[in-house]
Amino acid sequence: MADELTQESARREKRYQYEKRKRQDGIAARLKEAFENYGDYTIIAHETGIKKGDIRKYTQGETLPSLAVFALLVEVCGLDAEYVLIGKGEEVPEQVFE
Repeated sequence: MADELTQESARREKRYQYEKRKRQDGIAARLKEAFENYGDYTIIAHETGIKKGDIRKYTQGETLPSLAVFALLVEVCGLDAEYVLIGKGEEVPEQVFE
């Protein structure tokens, strides 16, 4: 009985980690698309005060921005937060920066 619970717990944890990674990869891909449409990462870093390396980490799925940083990126880049987070809503605007 204990082994079954341990195995079930391990399966649930694996599933949770898989779903978490899948969500994170989707967010990273949508952020990358948005940032590429907006302009160079250097421009985004300058306009937001966020380190260029951190922006790159967000687009590679290494880490997710905090809520405050995410809100700043959404505002500065003119993004739809719902689209970035779950893929629904208004897609990334075309070439915002000129």
